[in-house]
Formats: sequence, structure tokens, C-alpha cells
Amino acid sequence: MEINTVDELRNSYPELVRQIEEAATNRERQRIRDIEDMVLPGNEQAANAAKFDQPISASEYAVNQAKAIKNQGNAWMDGAKKDAKDAGSVTNPATDAEKDEFLNALGKVGYANKK
Repeated sequence: MEINTVDELRNSYPELVRQIEEAATNRERQRIRDIEDMVLPGNEQAANAAKFDQPISASEYAVNQAKAIKNQGNAWMDGAKKDAKDAGSVTNPATDAEKDEFLNALGKVGYANKK
């Protein structure tokens, strides 16, 4: 007997087809669960794409998310460095009299020595 279509296979070997379908369904459910377990807040759209629109394995999703997080961290760090550079030097606007008043107050409670 020659089998050329899925329907012919199903009709000839229904139990085998059922087992194959069940195994495939279980693997797909596990793939989706694994991706859902890794979703970080704000990344739901990428997770949905990985699960349904452009299906990828959970391990591929994990690698993609790690790269995205690294890029976000680098962007944040670059922004912080730029902000620090743009801010210039930080100065203390307190006058000498204000500094002395503060130090004297600390000295009275035993936290600093008077001048």
C-alpha cells in the first residue's frame, strides 16, 4: 500500500497519527510556556511575536531578550555618561558661614569637631 497524503496516513494508521499529533502539541505547549516564563514587563509584544507571529524556540527567545536587555543597559549607561558630561562640575552653593553653622551644629551633638 502506498500512502501519499496525510488523510491516507491517518486512515491507515490512526493511532500512530494521534501519537505524533499529541507529541507535537505537547512540545508546542511547552515552547509557549517556556517563553511565557521568561517574559519581562514591557516585553509582551516581543513574546507574542515569538510565540505566534514569528515562532522561535524558547532558547532563541532567551538569546534575543538577553541581547535586547544588554542594548537597553548600554543605551542607559551612554545616556548617564552624556548627562554627567553635560552637567559639568558640581559645586556646593553653601557659603562659608552656612558651612560653619552646619559643622557647629554637628559638633554640638558630637558628630564633628569644631574648627
